[in-house]
Amino acid sequence: ELIAYRRRAKAVNFGFLYGMQAKSFVRYARAKYDLEVSLEEAESYKKAFFATYPGLTNWHARERKKANAGRELVRTPLGRMRKVSLAYRPWHKGWTPYFPERVNAPVQGAGADAIKAALALLYETRREQPGDPFPVDVVHDEIVLEVAAKHAEWAEAWVSECLVRGARQVTEVPDLPVKVETSIVESFGEK
Repeated sequence: ELIAYRRRAKAVNFGFLYGMQAKSFVRYARAKYDLEVSLEEAESYKKAFFATYPGLTNWHARERKKANAGRELVRTPLGRMRKVSLAYRPWHKGWTPYFPERVNAPVQGAGADAIKAALALLYETRREQPGDPFPVDVVHDEIVLEVAAKHAEWAEAWVSECLVRGARQVTEVPDLPVKVETSIVESFGEK
């Protein structure tokens, strides 16, 4: 039952954070998370989500204004730019920047910037760590680290620290709450 709640929470979080309307959320929840959600439930989830996160409500309002004004460029916290797609909006009698992409790109870009900052920190501090740890792969928002087994717990703490520091550097929020999940496995296939 806890897994079902987690799936529902992930659907709500990612769906509404990235600008979905209730109607598209119903399709998204079914396709991506195998959840059956009524339109009424979706509207209720959306209302509760934005009531819980008023800062996101304000940010979405600002970004919607920019989209409606035709502003196509968005930036990550480190300044990388992206031109968002245009979507036809009959009430505008023309094409405007696609709002979900406008709010998705900076969030996804911030995550990518944070991973890059963490990788730089790992590289810069690698010689100070026992067990000769070495990043061997990055998969979406995961860093795969290879290290001698007897130093695995040390390396786990080190990579967690670098991920937290990287996210805080990118956002320039020194006390940003960052949650990092780690696991120690013999092979990436075990994860």
